[in-house]
Amino acid sequence: MMTDTVRTSAISLAQFEEIWRDYGHLWQGAGPFVTPAWLQAWWSAFGGGDKPLLLLVERDGDLLGAAPLLVQEQSAGLIGSEDVCDHLDFPVRAEHAEIFYTEVLAHLEHYGITELFLQPVQPSSSVLKHLVPLARKSGRAVQISLNNVLLNLALPASWQEYLDTLTKKQRHEVRRKFRR
Repeated sequence: MMTDTVRTSAISLAQFEEIWRDYGHLWQGAGPFVTPAWLQAWWSAFGGGDKPLLLLVERDGDLLGAAPLLVQEQSAGLIGSEDVCDHLDFPVRAEHAEIFYTEVLAHLEHYGITELFLQPVQPSSSVLKHLVPLARKSGRAVQISLNNVLLNLALPASWQEYLDTLTKKQRHEVRRKFRR
């Protein structure tokens, strides 16, 4: 019987940028606020005296996901803030989310992290789908609250298709404003 070897390692933001070049396509659903460029920009502007902790989880050499965290004493949260980011998340391959989150939680305990604040996340986040049930199952306290509402609109492929979705009066107003 063959056993899986799961490895979690702490890496730098620069190393994450190198990894993203090869594996970023696996995490496209996580959004723009998990990309190395964004994390680096946010950290440069707002990181201050806090400590970054970027965990990379692999199984048998296959990359499962990354946990870009901001550590403050015994608490950790996703790198970013609701003042600047619409939503944050972990770039994780959905089919391996349970293994990923199990490893992340174990590693955070190793680092002495006793609280994890993950906001803002969107309702479709792997945090809500996988991490919350896993944390509850292991007896950890979980608190979920609705802080803000972010409206989301799927845009048509072209400008004309968008205009076609508007009422006659709305199209008139858009064209009038463009003429000005």
